[in-house]
Amino acid sequence: MPDFNTMLKAAGLWRRTSAKGNEYFVGRLGGEKVLLLENRDKQSDAGPTRNLFFAEATAKDSAKAANTPPDTGVRRVAHEV
Repeated sequence: MPDFNTMLKAAGLWRRTSAKGNEYFVGRLGGEKVLLLENRDKQSDAGPTRNLFFAEATAKDSAKAANTPPDTGVRRVAHEV
C-alpha cells in the first residue's frame, strides 16, 4: 500500500463519455492535455487496463480550461483509507 503522506497530486481528471459511448478521463498538466483511455489493445490479463497520453492542448481545450478552476500545480495531498 502506498504511503499517502508522500503522494503528489499532479493533475485533476474529469470523466467524459465519447460520442460512441466510451468512457475516458481528461485533464491538464501545465500546458499539456492529459488523456486516460481504456487499453483496447490489451494482449493478456497482465496488460494495463488504461493508457496515459499527453497531447498538445488546442485553443478549444484552452477555452474549456478558462472556465474550470485552475489547478495550481503539483502538491502533496493527504488521503485517508
